[in-house]
Amino acid sequence: MNKQYIESVFEKCLEKETDLYNIPLESDWINIGTKFGCRFSEIFKDYTELISKYILPGSLNVAEENTNGDDTITIVYDYEMENANWISNYIPFFQIGNGDYFCFNVDECPNSAIYFYNHEDESFKKYRGSFELWIDDFEEFYCG
Repeated sequence: MNKQYIESVFEKCLEKETDLYNIPLESDWINIGTKFGCRFSEIFKDYTELISKYILPGSLNVAEENTNGDDTITIVYDYEMENANWISNYIPFFQIGNGDYFCFNVDECPNSAIYFYNHEDESFKKYRGSFELWIDDFEEFYCG
């Protein structure tokens, strides 16, 4: 899987942004990596670069400045750690909008399986075995 594949999936159902937003800088990746003690995969980095070009509500930003207005991963993580029964080794990267999230597990970085957080029972369950498999399902669950 590569950036072009992700973009081809996005092009099937997402509109392009009309404004130009920042892609995460190396300093953003260093900051988030330090916070979580984790390296992120290159394919996730490609995904975060592409979300600056497409309208994708729910996707959490890594870049801190000039973004599409969606929350950052660190803001959501800090909020959930303070206000919910959040387990610290899960990193949210996509919010469903009802309090549920798709997450990485710090213990599995950089090639974490994807976990689904259900806010109703405050549980984390393995959703897909990799970020690549999550992208493969993207069109069905997001654009369906």
